[in-house]
Amino acid sequence: MTSRPLRLGIALLSRNSLWDLVESARIAAGIGFDVILVPDHLGFASPLIPLSAIAATVPRVRVGNCVLNTEFYRPALLARDLIAVNADSDGRLEIGLGAGDIAREFAFAGLPFPSGGQRVQHLADHIAEIKAAFTDSPHSLRRPQIMGGQG
Repeated sequence: MTSRPLRLGIALLSRNSLWDLVESARIAAGIGFDVILVPDHLGFASPLIPLSAIAATVPRVRVGNCVLNTEFYRPALLARDLIAVNADSDGRLEIGLGAGDIAREFAFAGLPFPSGGQRVQHLADHIAEIKAAFTDSPHSLRRPQIMGGQG
């Protein structure tokens, strides 16, 4: 069995400016956190732009999103953006993908709330397409770990 080193991660919640979020990431890295995560919920900024800014400013840490709700994204476009963040971070991206489970966020976004089975199938389709995009991308310095779940 191959062991992985223990890494400490922190999810930064901010409704403030991008620079406040980057400064919080810098402080977290100084305390000793290895992974900086940003959530993907309505009411917060989109997570991918801050991840690129954090990666550029705090080069020691890995960056990632807590869980991207795949129902809110087209797989090819999401893959393109994840490849860009992975390139911006020199391969330090960790990707979390989920099926989405907060019905009120779907309603707020004006989207139907599919059944659990439909959302899980959509998640599986996203994972397959994103993995294929990373395999085919000339910008894939290091293929990121992709974690899937229902959250």
